[in-house]
This record gives sequence, structure tokens and C-alpha cells, in this order.
Amino acid sequence: MVLAVVSIPALLSLGDLPRASEVSVGATSLALAALLSVVVGLVFGSLPLARYAGGRFATVLRDGARGSTTGRERNRARNVLVATQLALALVLLVGSGLMLRSFSELRGVDLGIDGDDVLTVALNRNAGEDPEIAARFYAEVADRIAALPGVSAVGIATSIPLAGGNANGGSFHIDGQPREEGALPPTAMYRAVGADYFASFDLPVVRGRSMERADWEEARPVVWVNETFERLHLGGDALGQRITWDTGGGDGGDDGVSDATQWAEVVGVVGDVREFGLADEDLRPNAYFPLRPGAGASVEINSAYLTIEAAEGQAPSFLVAGALDEIRAVDSRVPISATRTMKDVVAEEMEATSATLIILAAATFMALFLGAIGLAGVVSYVVGQRTREIGVRVALGATAADVRHLILRQSMAVTVVGSLLGLAGALGLSRLLESVLYEVSATDPVTFVVAPVVLVSVSLMATWLPVRRATRVAPTEALRAE
Repeated sequence: MVLAVVSIPALLSLGDLPRASEVSVGATSLALAALLSVVVGLVFGSLPLARYAGGRFATVLRDGARGSTTGRERNRARNVLVATQLALALVLLVGSGLMLRSFSELRGVDLGIDGDDVLTVALNRNAGEDPEIAARFYAEVADRIAALPGVSAVGIATSIPLAGGNANGGSFHIDGQPREEGALPPTAMYRAVGADYFASFDLPVVRGRSMERADWEEARPVVWVNETFERLHLGGDALGQRITWDTGGGDGGDDGVSDATQWAEVVGVVGDVREFGLADEDLRPNAYFPLRPGAGASVEINSAYLTIEAAEGQAPSFLVAGALDEIRAVDSRVPISATRTMKDVVAEEMEATSATLIILAAATFMALFLGAIGLAGVVSYVVGQRTREIGVRVALGATAADVRHLILRQSMAVTVVGSLLGLAGALGLSRLLESVLYEVSATDPVTFVVAPVVLVSVSLMATWLPVRRATRVAPTEALRAE
């Protein structure tokens, strides 16, 4: 109980666990722990009574008679319990290993942008507001924030990776590529962005030109696409091609194209970004229009994000106060719905994985700790019961190495049995974890090899003191004690 009270605050500080505010050691928890302690004590305390059932007193007296060694039956129950404890520890150890490897793989995912120094601010304008008024507001706010010390660049976007926002998308047409009858139309997402959006996220423009402020101020009919869009739909050569989105979502026909259709020309190709999650294996086609698109799509910009890149050596969190002051100075009525760094956005994306990892790691540590104590207790008990035998062996010439081998053989036999049982159980647990693993097999061979090695190592450390005690048994003292 003391350990629980002390450790839970530390556990909660390690990560943003779901419903963390509800986690505490209250009266109900303490009462349940006390009840379980009493029940477990009674149940396991009564198990030895089974040895005396059925008139087996003679066997009990014979096993405890002077001059006999400890009977196998007397140790079997203890060994089974410790082996089971070690097996459960290994099951949790494998689960923690799989989650740790999955977490490591997620942390290594290339998001496609550099958001380490970026602060995001979500703003909401009145629904149905004139896009030109909204665009001017965003531009003025961005200019004012960009002038603050410690700010490198300020972008504007109707949606940002992982955080969502005012996402748009649907089917589109490519000029000169009529759709085949009955074929599904191509689809892609798009958003409106300001001139410095690419710069704020260090999103590379791999071909063509970058966005200019005049693109949205003059409502130019231009668009940028990502590399996946270019590869899947534009034959690997996007520059100069023209596209337009179906205003009604598209019906698979050609009725969305007419002589009056306004096309947006592709003037640049940018890198791919994982928009919908770190574990999203499929890169999606995406397009970027100026804040006020001249043609090709209709984008609502009543809500948008500011992407504020901090200068080198400046923490983005320190820019919050100044950014909010500038927003209120332009229009104090504008709601600010969220202020987060991109690191926070990525951390929230990994919340489910990190929470599972933290809980499993805590359970694994406790299971290994208890398993080690159990094994050390049994080995220590066995050493105490075999003190006379060990003394006789030493008197007859057994070396310290012989005594160590004698005791370790029994402890390692229990550990091996526990490991085999644990590996079988771990195969079942890993299937349950499969849905939250990323780029890691549920039967990952590295984890299933390392986990038993860790368990054996912990077992060896746990038996070190009892084995050391056994090697120091003096024959004269052992025989005198008998």
C-alpha cells in the first residue's frame, strides 16, 4: 500500500495517461487490497493442510526425520508457484518489449515536416464570413507575430498534420484526361495555406516554385501538389498540368467539366506528409491552394491555424503570450480554440502507445521484482533445509563451485520451466497487442529472445545471496547444528 501511494504520482508524471485525474489510492482501493490480502493469506495458508489429509502422517514424519534430505514433494508446490510467477513476469516482459520496440519505431517515423520548433494556434472566425476579410485578418496577425523577437516564420493553413482542422477533399478532374465511363473518380484532400506555411514547417518544394503572398492576394489560379499526388495521378510530371475539384463531391461522370470550368495550374510539388497519423502507412495525395484560391476548389477559411516557427535557440512555448497578445490586438473577439506545440500534437498522437507502454512497464517491473523475491525465498529455504547435506558434501571434498552448481541447478530448472510457460502465454498476449503495434511483428524474434535472457539474468541475481550463503557452509557447524 505504501509503495502504491508513493509510486502512482511518479507513474502519472511519466506521460499523459487516459483519465489520469481519476487515478488515486482511495478508501475503496485500500479496502480491496486489505480484503485480498486476508483472502489470499487464508487460501494459500490452508494449502499445506492438504498434506495431512487422508492419514498421511507417517509420510510427513518420515520426510522430516533426522538424517533425511528434503523430499521432492515438499519442494514441488513451492517450485510450481515460483515457476508460475516467473512465467507471468515473462509474459509481461514480452508485452513490454513489443510495445517498446513499437514505440521506438513510431518515434523514428518521418512525419515529412520539421515541427520541433513550431507553435500552432487554432483560430475561428464567424461562419460564412467574407473570405477576403478573413484572409486579411490572418495575414495581419501573421505579419505582427513574425515581427516578434524569437520568431523565424509564421504560416497559415486551414488544417495541419495530425491535428485536423478544416479539411477538404473529394474527386477531381485533370485537364486533358477524361474519366472512363463507370470508373471511380480520383480523390484527394486539399487545404488553403499562406505564403510561409511551407517555410514554417520546413516542408520542401522539390520541384517548381514556392508560394508567394501575391498568389492569394491576387487570387491566382495556381495549386501545389505533393509527390504522392504527382506519382499517382499526374504521371510523375505535375508542373504545368491543370486540375479542378468537383464542387458537389463528384459523381464519376464528366458533367463536372464544361467550357466554363476554371482550372488551377500546378506550379510546384512539395514533399509528402503523414497527415492522418504516424502509423498511417499509406501516404495520401494532397493539394495546397493559396489562402484565397483563384480557381480549382472552394475552401472555407473561417477557421485556420497559425504555424509559428521559433528561431534557433528559442523554445516555441515562450512565444505563446506574445502571439496571443498580437491576435487580440487585431481582433479581441476571435476565439482561440487551441494553442499547442507540434511536439505536443505528436505526443498526443502517440498517447495510446505510450500509455500502454508505461502501464505494461510498471506491471513488468513489479512482476520481475516479485518473481525474483519468490525465487530467492525458495532457494534460500532450500539452502537452509540442505545445510547438513551441504556440510557433508564439503567434508567429503566438494568445492565451492560444486555447491554453486548444486543450488543453481535447482533454481535454473525452475526458471527454465517458468520461461517455457511464459513464452507460451506471451504468444497469446502478443496477439492481443497486435492492433497497437507498429512495424513490429506480434512474434518479434528479438523480443522473444531477449525477454527470457532478461528473466534468467534477474533469476541469477536473485539467487546470488542464497548461493553465496551455501558456499560458506562450514562442515563442523552444519554437523554440530544437526
